[in-house]
Amino acid sequence: MALLHVAAGVPFGLAARKRLSFRLPRLVRSQMLFLTAPVAFCAGLLFAPRFTAVVSMAALIGAESLGLWVGGLVNRRRGGGLVCVTASTSNTGIWSLPVAGFFFGPAAAAFVAVYDQMSFPRGLVLTSRLRRFAPRQQAARTALVDYAPPVALVAGLAVQALLGRPEALSAWLPRVGLVSAVATMVLLGVAVPRRLPAAAHARRALLGAAFRFVPAVTALTLLTLTGVHPPAAAWLLAFAPSFYGMLTLSRLYGYDPREAVATAAVTTLLAASALPFLLAAFR
Repeated sequence: MALLHVAAGVPFGLAARKRLSFRLPRLVRSQMLFLTAPVAFCAGLLFAPRFTAVVSMAALIGAESLGLWVGGLVNRRRGGGLVCVTASTSNTGIWSLPVAGFFFGPAAAAFVAVYDQMSFPRGLVLTSRLRRFAPRQQAARTALVDYAPPVALVAGLAVQALLGRPEALSAWLPRVGLVSAVATMVLLGVAVPRRLPAAAHARRALLGAAFRFVPAVTALTLLTLTGVHPPAAAWLLAFAPSFYGMLTLSRLYGYDPREAVATAAVTTLLAASALPFLLAAFR
C-alpha cells in the first residue's frame, strides 16, 4: 500500500503540471525545509551504526563524492550548465531500497538504508556543485534551505550523541518518510518536461552514465582485489540508476530538464540490465 501511494504521486504530479510548474522552485524548497530536513534530523537521532560493511560504505561515498567533484571540473571547463555530470549520486530510496529488500532480503535493505543516512557528505558536495554551476543564479538566502537536509542529519547525530536516542520517534519516522516520498514523486511528475529528449540529450546521458557507474564500480573492484568483499547491497548501489531528484533539481537550478530525464532513463535501463547478473552472482 505504501508503494502504491508513492507510485501514485507521479501521475498526480503530471495531472497538476500545468498549474504547479511555475511554482515548482517554491514547492521543491518547501519540501526540503518541511519534510526532507525533519526526516533527516530524526534519522540522525535514531541512526544505529553497524560497522560490518563500513569499508564498503566509505568506498561508495568516496567514489560518488569524487565523481561529483570531477563533474564540477567538467562544468567549470565548459562554463557550467551540465546536470548529467551530477549522476554519480546513486538512487537509494526509489530504486535500491525496494530492490534490495525484494531480491536480497532484510540485511541488504538495512545496508541501503544505513548507507542513505551515512552518505550526507555526498549530499553536501551535490548541493554545492549544483548551486555553483547553476544556469539560473541562486539567491544567497536560498542556500539555507538547500543545505538544510544534510545539516539536519548532522544535527540529529549530534543531539543523539549528547542526549541519547529517543526511541519514541521510531514509529513516527516511517510515516513522515512516506509523506516525503509521495511529495517527491508528485514533484517529479510536475517537473517532467513536455518535450521529449533529443539526440544531444541522449549523448549527455551517456556521459552521465559514465559518471554514475565508473567511480562506484571501480571503488568496489579495488576493494575486492585487496581482499575486502563488498556485500550484494553495495554492488546494487554501485549499479543503481542516478538519483531521480535530478529532474526536480534541474528545474530548480535552471538546468535542462530533458537532459535530466534522458540521464535518469539511460542509467535506469543500464541498472535494470545489470540486475540479472547481480542476482546470478549473489543469490
